[in-house]
Amino acid sequence: MILVFIGPHGSGKGTIAQLFSRKGWVSFSMGQALREHVQRMGKYSQEVDRFLRAGKLVRNKVAYAVLHEHLSSLKKKNIIFDGFPRNVKQFRGARSILRLLKRDIDAFIFIDVPDSEVIARLKERKQCPRCQRIYGKNVSPRKKGFCNADGEKLVLRTDDNPAVIRDRFRVFYEETFPVMDEASKYYPVFRVNGVGSPTVVFKRVSRVVSLLN
Repeated sequence: MILVFIGPHGSGKGTIAQLFSRKGWVSFSMGQALREHVQRMGKYSQEVDRFLRAGKLVRNKVAYAVLHEHLSSLKKKNIIFDGFPRNVKQFRGARSILRLLKRDIDAFIFIDVPDSEVIARLKERKQCPRCQRIYGKNVSPRKKGFCNADGEKLVLRTDDNPAVIRDRFRVFYEETFPVMDEASKYYPVFRVNGVGSPTVVFKRVSRVVSLLN
């Protein structure tokens, strides 16, 4: 099964995807895949780093190359696309890549959170630089300022500053939100209330996934 989680930056889709990964799912985050590409000095590392720091989307060519590489290694595993595809063109490109690999998307799930709630979350959000776990308004570390998993000091993400956040909202509503209209021509699209603790939202999403089995 392949699911696509869609929601604005800070909606919690990454956290919910992590909870599914504990159940054996593979969470594919284009953002994380691109950050790893920068860390290992991949072919597009300089370009990707520049776009990530500005909070902008990388070229589709880069996104497709990273996507194909990851999917080729996952075979028949259950996968969650965390925030990808981010525009209609990427959606069409992702469908083409999946067809080449003889796979397809089963459903889109929109994590619906008001903009005011997202902004409040992002102001408090920090991330572990080693394992990439995210902490914030609804997920607190046991020791303030340090990761539960590996004890690393938590840091602010470079794309969580006010100017980047405003631009992220603009990009989401102009480019990503229309993906759901396009996707609805081919797949079921579910809207899930994303306000509440990760455990509560996870249960809501799980109920939707159970309908697909």
